[in-house]
Amino acid sequence: MSFSRVPPGPGRPNGFTLIEALVALTILGVALLLGMQLLIQTPRIISRIDAERKAFRALEATLDGVRAGVIALRDPEGNPDQVLTGFFTAAGPVREPEEFHLAVFMHVESADLPGLCHVTLTAQYLVLNVQHEKQLETLVRRPC
Repeated sequence: MSFSRVPPGPGRPNGFTLIEALVALTILGVALLLGMQLLIQTPRIISRIDAERKAFRALEATLDGVRAGVIALRDPEGNPDQVLTGFFTAAGPVREPEEFHLAVFMHVESADLPGLCHVTLTAQYLVLNVQHEKQLETLVRRPC
């Protein structure tokens, strides 16, 4: 038994066969599922980017404070390691929601050149119960 395709004519109906319609619906379903996955991931991505932006703002504000001499390189006990909170940036205070738990750790050590300090700033924050860390290293011209 052979199936020959008869070209459409004036008396022959035009349209999709059942198999062509099923293939088209399958392709459409896969495309919709991929789009739905992107929509589901969007709030997570936005939350992660927002937390990262706030961490970089806090690092930048801390570095500006260290360079300006507003933030001491050592705590009152002389410890070179400090934990900093309560950040003020050019855009105003960084008010992080409780779920971010943003903290900046500062470690200071003497550099090889006199009059320079090697400062390492590390921001730690949570996004969807996953710990993230961003680090910034610089040299500051101040006595250690």
